[in-house]
Amino acid sequence: MLWLTRCAQCRRPHKRALCSSCWAQIEPIVQPCPRCSLPLSPGQTCPDCLRLQRILHHRAYTLYQGPIQGLIYQMKYHHRPQLALALGLYLGEWLQGSQADVLVPIPLHAERLEQRGYNQAEHLAQGIGQVLGIPVRQALTRNRATEALHNLSIPVRESMLKEAFDVTAVAKQLSGKKVLLVDDIVTTGTTLREAYERL
Repeated sequence: MLWLTRCAQCRRPHKRALCSSCWAQIEPIVQPCPRCSLPLSPGQTCPDCLRLQRILHHRAYTLYQGPIQGLIYQMKYHHRPQLALALGLYLGEWLQGSQADVLVPIPLHAERLEQRGYNQAEHLAQGIGQVLGIPVRQALTRNRATEALHNLSIPVRESMLKEAFDVTAVAKQLSGKKVLLVDDIVTTGTTLREAYERL
C-alpha cells in the first residue's frame, strides 16, 4: 500500500499530515464564549467581550496549548503546508453546518510570504473549503509588514495593524455574502477585526 505522508505528531504513515488519533488528542473548547470562543463556566458571560464590545464573533477550535503548539510551529516554520491543509480538513468537519458563502484567509505581507513560501491561513482555508464545498477567495492583501504580535498589548496591536490590509478586486464580488475569515491563531482578535473592517 502506498502512503502519501506521515503524521506530523506520531510519525505513523497516514494519508493526511495529521492522523485522526493525534487530532483526537487536541481538546476542543467545550463551553466557549459565543463571541470570542474563550472557555466559560456554565452561565458565565465573558467580561472582555462586554468591556470591549466586540463586533466580530470568533470561533476557535482549541486553546493554544498542548500538541497544537508544536503542530502550528511545524506548520509555520518547518515548511509544512500539507499540515495546514490537514488541519483545515479536520476544522472543516468541525464547521459542518456553517452558513458561510466564502472563505477569506488572512494574508501575509509579501516579504513574509516570500520567506515562508506559502500562507498557512490559505492552506487552512483550502482544507475547510474542501470539506464544506465553500470557495476560497483572496479578497485581502497585507500592505504593511509587522513584527510578531503575540507579546504585545491590545492598544499596541491595534496601532500596528491600523490600515494594514487592503482589499483586492475580488472583494467587490463578496457584497451580500457571508464571509468566514480564516487565520491560524487568534489572541486578541485585533487582526481579524482589522481585516473585517476592510471588507
